Amino acid sequence: MLRIAHVIHPGEVPKTSDLAIAQPITFASMSAARDHAAGKVDVALYAVKYRDESPVVPDGFGRLPELERSAKDLRKTREH
Repeated sequence: MLRIAHVIHPGEVPKTSDLAIAQPITFASMSAARDHAAGKVDVALYAVKYRDESPVVPDGFGRLPELERSAKDLRKTREH
């Protein structure tokens, strides 16, 4: 059976942020997709965070070790 791990980096956001609406929809959508694939694909859902962030782990998601670096640490990027 095919096995997939889907990792997200959710965060605490102000209630006025668009993410306050989008994140719960994303979590529910991912859980629904995992449940729909049951028996055909083994999907594991995980959340990850940096050390200085508050943990946001939705129901049904496992927690992975904290991130220690990001893409910005690997290569200089343009600031917008």
